[in-house]
Amino acid sequence: MVKKAPKNIVLETLLSLDKQVRDISKDMATKDYVKATVDDVVDKAKKEILTELRAVTKAVDKDAVTIIDHGKRIVKLERHPVLQ
Repeated sequence: MVKKAPKNIVLETLLSLDKQVRDISKDMATKDYVKATVDDVVDKAKKEILTELRAVTKAVDKDAVTIIDHGKRIVKLERHPVLQ
């Protein structure tokens, strides 16, 4: 025969379990929290990458302008009457 636990012990155990479940629920990350955190990390990484790419793009653009300017100067020199 199974001995029954007194009601007060059963009630204390249930209240203790309820408190533990509530504490765990408070500490758990929600889906929205995880999504917001991931979005924030992705946005920061995107900004860092774009900052680096903008610098590289400006350098490439300056090199292209320099090449074009030198090309114009060479054409001007080739067309100069003294050199012909």
